[in-house]
Amino acid sequence: IDASRWTPRYPEPEGVVRLVHAPSSRAVKGTEAILEAVATLKRRGVPVELDLVEGMPHAEAAKRFAAADVFVEQVLIGWHGITALEGMCLGRPVVCYTDPQARRDTAEAFGREVPLVSATPDDLVQVLGDLVSDRAHLAALGREGRAYVEAVHDLVPVGQRLLAAYRERGLV
Repeated sequence: IDASRWTPRYPEPEGVVRLVHAPSSRAVKGTEAILEAVATLKRRGVPVELDLVEGMPHAEAAKRFAAADVFVEQVLIGWHGITALEGMCLGRPVVCYTDPQARRDTAEAFGREVPLVSATPDDLVQVLGDLVSDRAHLAALGREGRAYVEAVHDLVPVGQRLLAAYRERGLV
């Protein structure tokens, strides 16, 4: 991902916390569980709203991502996709179920933890409720995510690692 194409804004919401979810497949991403969790939070009086982004050009979706405070990528798969990286580039905390072993492997490979907030359908209400109630922590999570993408997934470090691998193998 080209992080320079995404301008971060670290969330410090007052009032309603805006969540965004952009499923490529509702069944794969756990959209129904996300909708149910948000409905439960609203019934409990938690100031939260969900922007469900589907069926539009990427440029329009990116504007809606930028208007949110928290990105909810998925709660089923066990790892993140490109939209989680986009959310982190924007400086948003990203909720995404991540397999614990995959987290350990990634931390070992890259020397840093993946700063995603892991949640499953079973604990999503609690995880989202905690994020909404600890607003001071949202900006810190956003900064951690942006730094992670810049170090691990941005074009420059990825290109440098690829070039180093080619050199190791005598291909360059």
